[in-house]
Amino acid sequence: MSLDIFPAPAFEGSEKRLELDWVALGPPAPVAARGLRALTLQQVTSLLETTGCCIVSSRSCSIFDAYVLSESSLFVYDCKFVIKTCGTTKTLALVPMLLEFARGLGLAPSRCKYSRASFMFPEVQPAPYNAWEAEVDALSCLFLHLGPIHACTLGEPSAGSLQWHVFVAQAEPAARHLAGPSSCSVEICSTGLCPEQALSFRRADGDFVSAAQTTAKTGIRSLLPNADIDDFLFEPCGYSMNGLEDDGVASTIHITPEDHCSYASLEISGPKQAGSIAAILEDPSLVVRDASSIFRPSQMAVAISWTAEHGSELGGLLASPTGYCQAGNWVQTLPDGGAGALEDPVWVVDLGAVKRLYEAWTEAMPRVRPFYAAKCNMEPGLMATLSSLGAGFDCASEAELRAAVQAGACPGKDIVFANACKRPRDIRAAASMGVNLTTFDTPCEIQKLAQHHPGTAALLRIRADDPDARCQLGNKYGAEPEDCEALYLAAKKHNIDIQGVSFHVGSGATNPAAFAEAIIMARRIFTDGQKHGFNMTMLDIGGGFCGGKFDMEGRVDLGGVPAAVNAALDEHFPASTGVEIIAEPGRYFAEAPFTLGCMVFGDREGQTPAGKACYDYWITDGLYGAMNSLLYDHATLFVNPLGQPNHADKGSEGEDFTSTVFGPTCDGLDTILRGVMLPRLHVGDWLVFNRMGAYTMTGASAFNGIDPTEASIFYVQSEEMTAKSKA
Repeated sequence: MSLDIFPAPAFEGSEKRLELDWVALGPPAPVAARGLRALTLQQVTSLLETTGCCIVSSRSCSIFDAYVLSESSLFVYDCKFVIKTCGTTKTLALVPMLLEFARGLGLAPSRCKYSRASFMFPEVQPAPYNAWEAEVDALSCLFLHLGPIHACTLGEPSAGSLQWHVFVAQAEPAARHLAGPSSCSVEICSTGLCPEQALSFRRADGDFVSAAQTTAKTGIRSLLPNADIDDFLFEPCGYSMNGLEDDGVASTIHITPEDHCSYASLEISGPKQAGSIAAILEDPSLVVRDASSIFRPSQMAVAISWTAEHGSELGGLLASPTGYCQAGNWVQTLPDGGAGALEDPVWVVDLGAVKRLYEAWTEAMPRVRPFYAAKCNMEPGLMATLSSLGAGFDCASEAELRAAVQAGACPGKDIVFANACKRPRDIRAAASMGVNLTTFDTPCEIQKLAQHHPGTAALLRIRADDPDARCQLGNKYGAEPEDCEALYLAAKKHNIDIQGVSFHVGSGATNPAAFAEAIIMARRIFTDGQKHGFNMTMLDIGGGFCGGKFDMEGRVDLGGVPAAVNAALDEHFPASTGVEIIAEPGRYFAEAPFTLGCMVFGDREGQTPAGKACYDYWITDGLYGAMNSLLYDHATLFVNPLGQPNHADKGSEGEDFTSTVFGPTCDGLDTILRGVMLPRLHVGDWLVFNRMGAYTMTGASAFNGIDPTEASIFYVQSEEMTAKSKA
């Protein structure tokens, strides 16, 4: 029977490799303390089913779990997920489900790297894997939100030659440090295996005893002497193995031995300090030589990846093994390598400060549960941290409602829809999500609630102003006392259940008496509601609390507001009444934990009228980005220079110059600071702005095509200040 009529099926050995790094959204829950390793076997199996493969064996070490698959391998670390699948598998199909599982563990992706060698049979691959451009498009749709993307192809496009395709999303190098130590990897793809060598990987061979014997006999055991090897020989042919080393080194080999599609791959990766990786950095030619002696292929493609700081450690150019000639040598710097890649604005979020602010709140006002005002800053890490600590959320739109739920809030008990005048679509969204508590201050709003969410409970918002607040709200929201009677009657007419009263004295309030007076007024409105037959059980004292400030002893200063609130509550809403007290702090939690770093990318020298040198600087954020708070929140900027010590022109020691700081857009209005005293700065230096978390990114735009929301975010968890650190 002719094989021209019934050809043997061709199996694609070349793997698609997807590597995802993750960061924590907030302090992990106990079940998620192991990060992605907390995924259940059922969850892992479900992920693999979407790609078209399954687990055939598994093994674990102290640092990662390794799975031998029916089509290659999977490695799961606390904050890293690496999957390699061959054949016609659909590797990217697992991404949506993986994102959902990871979110449940309090993790968010921070970096994606996808790579593969050339396919031997691209025509049999399903879309989008049948063309590199289509793969890049699909990857961009999945991971563009992580940051700028970079896609490249290494190698000559000549017929029969192997090329290496690489996609990376996440330009900044520090992001991958969150996933563990800096790492290095070597990957070797081989085609045209020596037929005699390939026979060793056929289970039908009469000499077959076990996969372990095959591993030893072929030299694979000697190649990886320190690894705990989990090997598997398929029926009738084909070989896969994973190697695990306790210092974090992972290795994997996959072999397709059929003559018409023979292929072998080897990967060794791990921390640069690990023994096997240190040897590769010293001389990568050795592992290539050993692999070539095992497989004796006609062609090899070798890809060595390392982070920028390894550059001085890599032992020269790759030398060709005996019997091979090098067709080419290509070097590509990807955007996640090298400190120079970090140019865009950078946020540092101190989750330790968030925790201390929460503890200070509960100590200062133990009867008042905080419902964080999401509009102040919807950063997921901040919201997830507050949710884990026990806070609820004050939301004003469908997007904020969804962000609160994603942060871990229970819609029925942890969210107040505190927008007194809502869009109908937002009301319908609240109803569909089970958010059943909102605010109102007009008959119009009662009618909308009756139409779109008749089952909701409501709080009557009354007007209460602090004339010294940073941003006034009473001109827009809050019913006057004389209007409340009509509102109670309207609620009765439309069967809307009023459960309490809310107020807001204004954003950035400073007058403790304003809160006390508002509580007194709320008591009168509360009593009127009870007379109308409403079961009044909740008082919402709103927001307006100043941004939490730490003194030199690490204590939080809220002025006299807690004392005034506590005294007024004890007198007018004592604990014996059973009334639940909530508040809507935003600035208090968001302002202090956020620090913004902006790189100087332009400078100009001038002279003051007095003939002294002065300077203009351009930085990577401005009035159309986070600095919009200067216009809309009446903010004051706190700036500190972060210079680089290697400039030849430093100026006089300690000398400051009159300076102007511009934002990045082409608008003259985009001016951040005038007349500020700064040392001489240069392109590449940084300005650091403290206390930048409140009403900054929430008001940013992408004017001039410069999107400030793409800035990198790095989480830290500072410790509480001690007497020693104070000194």
